[in-house]
Amino acid sequence: MNHTIEDFCGEECQGKYCLLKEFAKHIGHSHKTFAQMACIEIFKYEESAARNDDIGWDEAMILWVQRGHAKQFAEVYNSDISPRQIYKQITQQTVTT
Repeated sequence: MNHTIEDFCGEECQGKYCLLKEFAKHIGHSHKTFAQMACIEIFKYEESAARNDDIGWDEAMILWVQRGHAKQFAEVYNSDISPRQIYKQITQQTVTT
């Protein structure tokens, strides 16, 4: 399945600054890379909300790996499902394991 950046950003990025689009301009992209970045962005948002403080990308990425989410992402990744669905599978695995 061919995807565009809009498949990852959706309506929430329309007309706004978009970190994923900035990354795409600077590093090129693959579906898998964008999907994992989108998952980390969701994780960053949720972790920041839980702490009532923005944890930033650096800490989000460190925690993503430390908590085993990067490994789970590699196991769960499928280009036919959205990053939000992948993230849901990862967090459900974490809760149940």
